[in-house]
Amino acid sequence: MTVAKLHPGEVDINAALVQQLLRQQAPAWADQSLTLVDSAGTDHVLYQLGTDAVVRLPRIGWADDQAARESAWLPIIAPFLPVAVPQPLFLGAPTIVYPWHWSIYRWLPGDDALSSPPTDEQAAAQILASIVEGMRLVPTSGGSRRGSRGGTLQARHDDTHAALRSLVPLGLVDTSRAAQLWLQWVAEPVSADAAVWFHTDIHGGNLLVVDGRISALIDFGGLTLGDPAVDLTVAWSMLSEPARSVFAEQLAVDPTQWRRGQAWALSIALIQLPYYYVNNPVLAGIARRTIQTILRANA
Repeated sequence: MTVAKLHPGEVDINAALVQQLLRQQAPAWADQSLTLVDSAGTDHVLYQLGTDAVVRLPRIGWADDQAARESAWLPIIAPFLPVAVPQPLFLGAPTIVYPWHWSIYRWLPGDDALSSPPTDEQAAAQILASIVEGMRLVPTSGGSRRGSRGGTLQARHDDTHAALRSLVPLGLVDTSRAAQLWLQWVAEPVSADAAVWFHTDIHGGNLLVVDGRISALIDFGGLTLGDPAVDLTVAWSMLSEPARSVFAEQLAVDPTQWRRGQAWALSIALIQLPYYYVNNPVLAGIARRTIQTILRANA
């Protein structure tokens, strides 16, 4: 069975393709069973490989460099975080039938935090704050900015404004109020905060839970240096009060950076919601809840 596509320009991905890549490049794993992983991820298709590994294949060209980036940086980042991160095992090369780099990682146990939320939200907020703190401590030497989330809020204005227009006929959120908040926040001065490492996409779908507690953070494909406010978005995509305040207090976030974190969360969610509304209802649901949470918090 070929995996359903999310973006224009995707190649066909199925178990037969994965088996062919394994036989050609990683024969030690070629006899292991393959099980398609149910994931709301948008850049990769995942197949569990046997019981202790996972194959990760980019869906689209923009994700081609992510495996090499993770292989280089995850071993450096791992000691700074209070939870497990993916362990790279193998980096595969493009072929005639599959044009991008692919990878094998150690399988991490647990259920995603969307299907199995942490049992104690305030304890989860503390772990999330410790994750953000840890990312900010990773040495930046040798790092770089990449992707739109490695830039400024102001550089996202056109895409955010276009997303607001496309959301109007759908009637899913209060676009008038969302536009007011966005225009207010994007008009603030460009951040003068020093660039730090951040994950860019911390939300329930990229967090694993074991025994009711956050145990791992996965999918570091968007890893970049940039505005430290970006990883504050998890406060709006995942937490409610008073857990959100616990998160902010542990990080000692100043009001300017906190507003910027809301602005990042709003922009990301506004762009995701119309794009994934039909073909990725899980991610669209996260985006819609994030927008609604921000609107309620700023009513």
